[in-house]
Amino acid sequence: MRFLLNPQMCLVFLAAFIVAVLTHWTIPYRDLGLLENGLALRWIFYSILISLIAHLKLNILSGKAAYLIASGFLSAVILRAGFEILNDTSYHNLWPLELILVFGITFIPAFLVGFLFKSIKKLTKE
Repeated sequence: MRFLLNPQMCLVFLAAFIVAVLTHWTIPYRDLGLLENGLALRWIFYSILISLIAHLKLNILSGKAAYLIASGFLSAVILRAGFEILNDTSYHNLWPLELILVFGITFIPAFLVGFLFKSIKKLTKE
């Protein structure tokens, strides 16, 4: 719980949340497809970018950074799903599957980048 109060950790979470909001909420839900319109590729790119920044500038461990990045994206998707359910319940019947996809799309690349960064850092020190 203590690491969530760290300003650097909050910055990583907020960066992921803002990226997800700007890329996910600007598309009408009926036109939205995680795997259809390139949104997944953009989210992979942004999660890699945020993970690199977290490791290079903020010196955050790979597991924590990946967890915070995925949490930021998931929070934005959950809020969007809640908003859409309040407006029209017929749109969101597969939102749990959407959460699983978002977690995989954002956590895995962020964790792998952190792992590679840590491995390269160890190799260059030797």
